Amino acid sequence: MSSPTQENGFHPYHKIVFLGKQGVGKTSIIRRLAASNVDTEYVPTLGIYYYNLELEYQKQNYYLQFWDISNSLDYQINNFLPNTAIVVLVFDYSDKDSHKYIIQVFEKIKDTNPSMKFLLVGNKSKGEKDKPHKILNNLITENSLEIYPMSPQNNAGMSLLLQAIVQELPSPKEND
Repeated sequence: MSSPTQENGFHPYHKIVFLGKQGVGKTSIIRRLAASNVDTEYVPTLGIYYYNLELEYQKQNYYLQFWDISNSLDYQINNFLPNTAIVVLVFDYSDKDSHKYIIQVFEKIKDTNPSMKFLLVGNKSKGEKDKPHKILNNLITENSLEIYPMSPQNNAGMSLLLQAIVQELPSPKEND
């Protein structure tokens, strides 16, 4: 795979922003996707971190930048969503408050950017069933969202999420 800086110019990364309530597993999911490792000890994200991933999918090169942003809803939306290709909303199946947070974030972003693309991730860190709380059902149904259940600790669901992310992006140009 070629580097983002090639003779024919710079290849911009696609900005993928992960949002969700504190403690739902955003950092663990991103680290599993980008670096194939997960910390076993919980450390809350302070501020912003981003991880780059270059990959080849169906003979096309993709350059992804995963943004891991700590919580502050208005601050996140106003400052970090410009130039975002996809928002990945992460909730924890066992935390009803994380479901409510996802609804709030989704509605706020849709109000400011109706064309934003969303993916919904349910973290099964405690081995929960693949069924969200009923408060999420309306959001899922009305917006034709699909839930990508996963567990970063055992790498379950990671390849499906990465595939879904890439499929939502425009294909790279043939000469890239």
